[in-house]
Amino acid sequence: MLVRLPHHYYDSTTTNAISRASNQVWFGSYQNQLSLLENCNSNLVLIGDSLIKNLKFYPNIWQKFFGKHGVVNYGIGRDSIQHVLWRTNNLIFPKTLEYVFIHCGTNNLNRNLPIEIVNGIIAIGISCKKKNNLSVLLSGLLPRDNGHSINRNKIEYINYQLEKFCRDNSDFYL
Repeated sequence: MLVRLPHHYYDSTTTNAISRASNQVWFGSYQNQLSLLENCNSNLVLIGDSLIKNLKFYPNIWQKFFGKHGVVNYGIGRDSIQHVLWRTNNLIFPKTLEYVFIHCGTNNLNRNLPIEIVNGIIAIGISCKKKNNLSVLLSGLLPRDNGHSINRNKIEYINYQLEKFCRDNSDFYL
């Protein structure tokens, strides 16, 4: 599925969905998550990279904030934006789903321009919104490195642009 960005954003490498299906571990995780979504009646799914996936390693936090609500964790480690976009393009969301929380982009910092990262995250949100008219919660990138760095500057720009996009588009939240 081709995702069209709003006119003031542009298509980039991060808006081209790419599968990692040749990686058996990745594809196994993807298949397991498909079955989780098919059998859930949750109203919220978390989609993203290892930061989402690894929430399972903190069972007390997971149970306190997500577990009792039947939230589905749809994170896969080492995914870049393009991989998350491919997964969302190839998902069938349950009818009960109302919200999708998206967190990814940190794995693109050393390969893509900040605006390309913004465009890719927005493309994932648009892909999800088109499927079920979901409310989309976009997460800004978490700080990296100690102190001032190029990555921190990139992250500040990315988070600012995501915030601006969410302010300008109802049903997208940061």
